[in-house]
Amino acid sequence: MPGYEDFNEREYIPRNEETTVRYYIRRVSYSDYEIVVYYKVEKKEVSRRRITLTEVKHVPGLGGDAVKVVQAMPGVARPLFGSGSIVVRGASIWDSQFYLDGMLLPHLYHFGGLKSVYNADALESVDFYPGGFNTRYGNGIAGAIEITGRGPKTDRWHGTVDLSVMDGSFLVEGPVTEKLSIMGSARRSFIGDILRAVVNNSEMDLPFTITPFYWDYLLRGDYTVSKNNHVYCTLFGGRDSLTFIFPSITGGSTEITDATDQLGIRQTFHMGILGWDWKGNDDAWENALRYSLTFNNGRQSAFGFYLSGYHAVCNHLRNQLSRQLNGKSRIAFGLDMDVLTYDMILIIPAEDGVIQRDTSDNWTFGDVGAYINFEWRQVDRLLVMPGFRYDYYPELQYQGSIITDFWDYKSFNNRRGISGEPALHLTVRYEFAEKHTAKFSAGTYSQTPKPMGQVIHETWGDPAMAATKAAHYVFGHEWQITDLFSSDVQFYINRRWDIPRYAEPEDLDLSNTDQKLWVGDGKGRMYGLEIMLRHDKSERFFGWFAYSISRAERYNPISRAWELYGEDETHNMQLVGSWPLQRDCDIGLRARYVTGKPTTPVIGCIEDENGNYIEPEYGPKNSERLAPFFQLDLRVHKKFVFRKWMFSVYLDLVNTNYFFVVSDQL
Repeated sequence: MPGYEDFNEREYIPRNEETTVRYYIRRVSYSDYEIVVYYKVEKKEVSRRRITLTEVKHVPGLGGDAVKVVQAMPGVARPLFGSGSIVVRGASIWDSQFYLDGMLLPHLYHFGGLKSVYNADALESVDFYPGGFNTRYGNGIAGAIEITGRGPKTDRWHGTVDLSVMDGSFLVEGPVTEKLSIMGSARRSFIGDILRAVVNNSEMDLPFTITPFYWDYLLRGDYTVSKNNHVYCTLFGGRDSLTFIFPSITGGSTEITDATDQLGIRQTFHMGILGWDWKGNDDAWENALRYSLTFNNGRQSAFGFYLSGYHAVCNHLRNQLSRQLNGKSRIAFGLDMDVLTYDMILIIPAEDGVIQRDTSDNWTFGDVGAYINFEWRQVDRLLVMPGFRYDYYPELQYQGSIITDFWDYKSFNNRRGISGEPALHLTVRYEFAEKHTAKFSAGTYSQTPKPMGQVIHETWGDPAMAATKAAHYVFGHEWQITDLFSSDVQFYINRRWDIPRYAEPEDLDLSNTDQKLWVGDGKGRMYGLEIMLRHDKSERFFGWFAYSISRAERYNPISRAWELYGEDETHNMQLVGSWPLQRDCDIGLRARYVTGKPTTPVIGCIEDENGNYIEPEYGPKNSERLAPFFQLDLRVHKKFVFRKWMFSVYLDLVNTNYFFVVSDQL
């Protein structure tokens, strides 16, 4: 049988007796749970990168986490240590959006970026759009990441248990009836328990105690109503807690918090998703309906000097109706609406020592969006996809654009509409030669000003601040070198305006006692080149080489000059590879080199006349760089196959070159 080893056995059957035998046929490889079929899906987006779960499981340095694989893609900067930030093409993390089955995710990672909040074993794929994406996604001006959950298996019951020094998890799935199947999963961290045991059983006298902890859960049920009707329900949630305790510190005021010797962060969320997929009898009409309800709350405190907390309830509704007009055209209409109710509390001491308490209850944020996409292929080798979207932001109080803003128009008064922004997109793909495709994308994007809430706060910001806007331009070339080996080259330009920025001393009006900490006239630009050589998964190898050369800048209105942005990384190179070996073993490596981020140097110090304090004297902003970063991760995996179950063990070595020093920048 294809995919299985030859099996030979001799059986002796005595006369007049019945013999029942069950044979267990061994597969050639157990690296995947499914039979892999190689075929090419029609590509439509210019910058879409899809990674399947079978590939994710073998990328070194990620611990089998599906979402963290995005960090190995072109255009994604290296996150800071202890951070799970996704910096796409030099943008801030809040400029990108994260989705689960099209629904907004409250959190992408547990604290520190150690693990994604959704169990990777329950995922089908991860789609990463670094820019130039179509009108399906709104309220974001950088990138989009959508993780797609898979349905429970229906052939029989399956179970998985995963234990590591990081955490432990289990997953159970299977059919209840012919039409109903369910899946359940839970995970709990062990990091805090291990750290506590090490400290208690050692002679180390640490000045602080750290107690990290997280857990998450997942329940999903799928029901097949009929051949063309499928519904599912997902319940999903988790909690993070990270506390640093310094017994020797005498903190601030107990009026702010009783934990005056602690620095703590806590966040909890619960999310429910209802989905319904329907197809017409002729398969021309399709409809996908999703609704999610999310409860999210968190709390942060710092030694009795600071306390903030929030509670949010988010309703998200998405529906997309599409029709195949003929063999060459397709049209889709979509409604994308999310409404967030936000309660916030902030307690801090003023300069005179008086405790200030600021609360905001039932603060409504949201995005009411509608879009239309059209696919037109009049010529077999040419695909043209125009799209239009409009986003309305109920929390903003400004006059929005009446036509699409591709730049900040000066000669035309475009600010005459309601508090929303229209967006126009165009994607073109043309196969000018066999296995060679040229592609182009241009589009506009907008989002509510970020950080959300702060910049439009009546006290700290400007309630009349406009939505932040951006324009993306992408030019690229794809070459399908062989059936499994391909290349993708993209050059992009991202322009942004109406970005919130901290007020400089020159922005302040000394005659006005009511000064704002934020102003909304910032401008930014990013441009770069991304190259990806990829070998799809085969029986012998899979991997890719990714290289990005880029520049991210912000405009300084005081000096009237463009300056490096703090997330700029000139060079980012990554090499990922995995090789299957005999006897169900495989090895892999991941090498990464990244240019250091910009930094502002300290060139001296300023001492108070009375000697009470010393302040650093800084040089030009972001005029120097941190040292380049090089990392090498290794992974060894071995699987043991028994009759009805399998046991696997892997060793994932992260940053094996800890003492390696790169002396010069590339």
